[in-house]
Amino acid sequence: MVVYMLVLSLFLHCAVNADDSPEDTSVSEAEKGTLSYGTEFTDLEDKNLTSLFKAASKLISLNDRPPHTLAALERRVRTDIETFQKILRSEGYYDGKLTYRIEAEQRPVRIFIDIDPGPRYRLKRYTVEYVGPGSDTEGLPREPEDAGLSLEEPARAQLIVDARKRLMQTLAGSGHPLATVIDQKVVVDHADDSMSVTIQIEPGEMARFGPASVEGTTGIDADYVEGFVPWKEGDIFDRIRGEALLKSVSLEAYLVPQTVSMILDAGFTLESLKDYDAPIGGDERLYMIRWDKIV
Repeated sequence: MVVYMLVLSLFLHCAVNADDSPEDTSVSEAEKGTLSYGTEFTDLEDKNLTSLFKAASKLISLNDRPPHTLAALERRVRTDIETFQKILRSEGYYDGKLTYRIEAEQRPVRIFIDIDPGPRYRLKRYTVEYVGPGSDTEGLPREPEDAGLSLEEPARAQLIVDARKRLMQTLAGSGHPLATVIDQKVVVDHADDSMSVTIQIEPGEMARFGPASVEGTTGIDADYVEGFVPWKEGDIFDRIRGEALLKSVSLEAYLVPQTVSMILDAGFTLESLKDYDAPIGGDERLYMIRWDKIV
């Protein structure tokens, strides 16, 4: 087994008697009483794992702050072991094994961390369930592909987080801006090295655009802003089209501080116009209208 060794430049002060060899004068006073150690990690096929371990390792990041006792050094090793276990799970290795040993009699002290990641679990099933108002709406995203997933791919934690986010974005862009995740269950099956996910969502009733009105404008005609509206009354609510309108207004006009609200027939009020704090010139500022909230 190939191992990489990183020797950290720490020092061990040994008390000496009059009969012992003279102390190494190259060691500074600040460095006396600390433990020098080297760390060896198992070389893994998954190089991304190795990179993640090294980036998170306290043994590496604290190499310029050596411990003074063996107990403190072992605490540092145990911290790394706990961190590495979390990394393994987040990357889809749910049956990984981590062990270590410390050769305290060596100078420098030698630390061996053995990592057996085990099999990488795969995504076996991703189920989307809808409950409550709007759950019977046709065309709701239900397939793994709708969440950006492919079955049998590595069951990474970030993959599941991103899938949930994609589902909510899709719903917000297709008439369900108030969709809410009610529950999400993740089951890891050690019998076949797989993960199954069930997410339960309440989409809410379908929302449609009503007539947009612009209020509180100063220095710019409301009709000018309304001319950028990219929907017709009755169109299915689409957050992306709404944001496109607000972006167009921001790019086309330098607005003075004001309050703008757009009232939709569906009962949603979207309020915005916050200082984007981007100087344009002189005392002018570019104000970005954005969706702050839906009430």
